[in-house]
Amino acid sequence: MLFLAATYFYEPCEENGQCSQFLTDSVCSEGNCTCQIGRHGYSNRCVRSSGIGQGCKSIDECITDSRLSSSVDCVDGLCQCLSGVVDETLGCGSGGTHVSTSLLSTIYYIAISYLLLKIVL
Repeated sequence: MLFLAATYFYEPCEENGQCSQFLTDSVCSEGNCTCQIGRHGYSNRCVRSSGIGQGCKSIDECITDSRLSSSVDCVDGLCQCLSGVVDETLGCGSGGTHVSTSLLSTIYYIAISYLLLKIVL
């Protein structure tokens, strides 16, 4: 029997081939296209899931929920809340792991210093 291939996560399925054709590394589980435990759907592929404060290689590992897309980043190998984000339900509490603004300040200082030095010389 020929089944239609799924193009979105959580679409109904009968077999793994329906899911993996367009959704990289996905599987058919309990009648829906999804990712294996410890992974989540990001765009059209399954990636490793990392929570706030856990190791990461790229931001897509940190965005385990669409609500996190503008709230987190992968910085220095850790999933972190962006500066100023406070949302306990996302794990971004006032005492949570946040991206430091000191790095941005340092980059800004170096850029301004370089421009001033160039003007003086």
